[in-house]
Amino acid sequence: MNKPLLFVRGTTVDAARRYMERSMGTNAWKAFEDKLTPDQHKLFQEPVRRRDWYEMELYSTAIDIGAQTIGAENPQSYLEGLGRFVMDDGVNSLYKAFFRIASPSFVLRGSALLWGMFFKGSKLKVENRGKRFVTTAIHGAPFCQPSLCSSIGGGMLSALEHAGATNVRLETHQCRSTGGDRCSFSFQWN
Repeated sequence: MNKPLLFVRGTTVDAARRYMERSMGTNAWKAFEDKLTPDQHKLFQEPVRRRDWYEMELYSTAIDIGAQTIGAENPQSYLEGLGRFVMDDGVNSLYKAFFRIASPSFVLRGSALLWGMFFKGSKLKVENRGKRFVTTAIHGAPFCQPSLCSSIGGGMLSALEHAGATNVRLETHQCRSTGGDRCSFSFQWN
């Protein structure tokens, strides 16, 4: 039996779960729960152990179902909001100080160094950066899907904004699922 090669830390799963649970009790939440597999249900029923690792594919397909049901009016915006929420949830007082003194592109470079604390089985690399732009890529991930990339992109947008970037835009995005060997993101700001 092959073991999963990609994992996400429980801190990310916990924050994403709280973001999605804001819709609890609605028809959209009911539709979401109805589409979950038994293993996906466990992510929303059992306590999340914040320091443990969870299968990335299980997490990714669950947030994809959330985008199709809870975020059905605008799935892309829903996923970006989820990524922002996860990032904002992790920005504690120590990180807030770091964000205030660092430049936006430096923040993403620092995020690349911290990537392994939240994702196992892939690496985030800053491939190009300047005063008002940065290009990053996720290398080594054997799996991805557009919903996961959208949420990660939302987290990157939030990180850049915490670092003082204004009018941040995701200029280009390429998901590994549509071809290629990595997921890449290019951001620009004023």
